[in-house]
Amino acid sequence: MAVREIRAWGGATSLPNSADHVRGVINLRGNIVPVVDLKARFGQGETDTEKGNVVVIVMIGDKLHGLLVDAVSGILIVAPGDVAPVPQTAGDANAGLLSGIITDNEQMVAVIALSALN
Repeated sequence: MAVREIRAWGGATSLPNSADHVRGVINLRGNIVPVVDLKARFGQGETDTEKGNVVVIVMIGDKLHGLLVDAVSGILIVAPGDVAPVPQTAGDANAGLLSGIITDNEQMVAVIALSALN
């Protein structure tokens, strides 16, 4: 329910001294919105923006944030009871970035803990 819109990637203005996973900021109808590269945030390198990437605009608390992703393939609506806990693994550097796992037609989908992305 935090997703506000999905828009094409058009670049961002970089900010000095920002975290490696922050690609910069965009102007969204007068609102300055920071953009987090999810691939970089999960330690998998920087997103290649040569492709048709998109920015998912989400509300975290009372602030808008952009999430740079490769693509959006669909939208799932699930009941809270359908979200399974994330199994703990030894040495998981990204612990806390996920809030659950959903199974959809034999495919597993990770639920991102938006508040942990900052």
